[in-house]
Parts: sequence; structure tokens; C-alpha cells
Amino acid sequence: MGGTMANRYSTKNEILYNQLKEKILNGVLHPGERMVVANIAKEFQVSPMPVREAFQRLQQDGLIEIVPHVGAHVKALDLKTFQEIIYIRNELEPIAARLAAVNMPQARIDELFALTEEMEKCVQDGDPRLYTQLNLRFHECIYAECGNATLYDLIQSLRNKTERSKSIFMRDHQRMVTSTVDHKHIAQCIRDRDPEAAYAAFRSHKQTGF
Repeated sequence: MGGTMANRYSTKNEILYNQLKEKILNGVLHPGERMVVANIAKEFQVSPMPVREAFQRLQQDGLIEIVPHVGAHVKALDLKTFQEIIYIRNELEPIAARLAAVNMPQARIDELFALTEEMEKCVQDGDPRLYTQLNLRFHECIYAECGNATLYDLIQSLRNKTERSKSIFMRDHQRMVTSTVDHKHIAQCIRDRDPEAAYAAFRSHKQTGF
């Protein structure tokens, strides 16, 4: 029973952390916005302890800043740091696509194409919020199947610091159109098991979009 209770506690904490993280990455919580433990505990119907633990993890992710005796707020990313991280991501993420073309199971390739179909529907429906979520899932699918755990961890760490830039889809419908075309091309390269084509397609995608 003790183990079951611990698992429930861990799962509840994980859910809270992921939901807060998603709110930040999707732009629901804005840079500079205060995050009050009591308010969040009330919103999610939890005690203050898991909220504080989630805050610690979010600070490690570089998503919030906790100032002693003041509180926590969503961290703003200065332009220089943002540009540095994007430069590194543009180098690393195409490598993940190259490896995914070799290592990705067929079921996950099918998932990539299913995601591109959902993205096309979002473009038609004019739903940038859902598109943003699908975009994250598409990229995550590729990184998770690269077969290199160290590369995956590096990419995830850097993504956590910059994924808020995806809010551009909220302002630019044409970017959704272009990005969807890119995604279909990347998925096809991976289906063709062509590592260099997947690398080139993903690198081009990173240079012009998300």
C-alpha cells in the first residue's frame, strides 16, 4: 500500500509539473508573470508542497525564476541567450532527424504522417493553438526515436528554454502552412530511410521555421 501511495503522489506531482510547463510553453503564462504557490495549489486542488516541487523543476528547466523572499515568476529569455540556444538547436536537431531515419520504428513513422494530417486540418480550421501542440508532438517524436539518449537530453533541455517561441503560430497563419509542408517532407525522408535527406530537410526547416 505504501508503494501505491508513493506512486500516486509521484504521478500527481508529474501531472502538476507538466501542466504548468505546458502553460508556460504555450504562452498561457507570460514572461514576467508571477506564480503564487497558494493560487496554483487552489487551482489544481493540491497542497503547497507539490507546487513548490514543481517550481524547483521548472526553475531547473530555465522556465521560471524563484527569488528568495519575493516569489516565483515566469522567466524572460534575453535576446542574446535566445539566439545562442537557437544556434545550438539548429545544429543538433537535424542530427536527430538523420538518426531517426535509421532508428525510428514504422509505427512511429505512421504517427508522423498522422500528425501532419492533423496539422493540415488545423491550417484549414485556423486553429493555431492546437497546431502548436501538434508541432511539439511531431518534433518530440523525431527526437525521441533518434536512438541517442545524450542527444535527446541535450535537445530537450534547450527546447525547454525556447519553446515559447512557438507562439508565433498564433500570429502568422502562413507560417503554419509552410511548416506543414516542411513536416510532410521530413516525414517522407524518414519513411524513405534516407538519413542525409532527413538531415537536409530538417536543417532547412530549422533555418526558416519551427
